[in-house]
Parts: sequence; structure tokens; C-alpha cells
Amino acid sequence: MNTRSRSYSKEIINAVLLGFLAGFSQRTISTVTKIPRTTVREWIYDMKAGRIRKPRRIEHAHHWIIDDKNEELVEGTCKVCFQKKKFLNYTPEKILWMTSEDRIWTSTLVK
Repeated sequence: MNTRSRSYSKEIINAVLLGFLAGFSQRTISTVTKIPRTTVREWIYDMKAGRIRKPRRIEHAHHWIIDDKNEELVEGTCKVCFQKKKFLNYTPEKILWMTSEDRIWTSTLVK
């Protein structure tokens, strides 16, 4: 394992490798995790060479990065495992004025 890996935990390295195995580009992984692309590239190279074991799965609390769009539904990506999820784009003021039927409908809309 290279010397860059010493400043990152195994959980972070595994998250980066899981993102790569899930099909995300090195650039996307670097942008989301704020880890230099050269470091991400070296971890992927080390995994392919067998110096780092392929990660299986990470148990974690999701840290969602949510798109900044002015739409009713926005997409969020977990910073750790790169899982995607849709979120309702409502302000607290708008939620206060929703009827119970609206709340039921919106809760079934996003899962």
C-alpha cells in the first residue's frame, strides 16, 4: 500500500473502492469525497494489483450530498457508498401548510 493511504482510514479507502466498483469515475469519486484524484487512482491500481483487498460492504450512516436544483424532487448521493436516493425539495414553511393527504402522498412518492 502506498504512503498516501496512511493519512486515510480503511473505511474511507473502502468507500472509494466501492464507488469505483459501482461504476463511478475516478473524477466523480474525487469530487464527492474531496480526495485527490491521484490518490484515488493509486488505491484503484493497488486493488487491481492485489495489494488492497476488494471491499464487500460498508455499514455506515449515509451522508447525503443533495443536488441544488429548483425542482420538486432532487437526487442525493451518499458521500460514503455512492448510493442514490430521491428527496422532496420542500422548505419547512411549505410542509407546515400541507394537508395530511399531501403528506401521505409525498411519503409514498419517495422511497
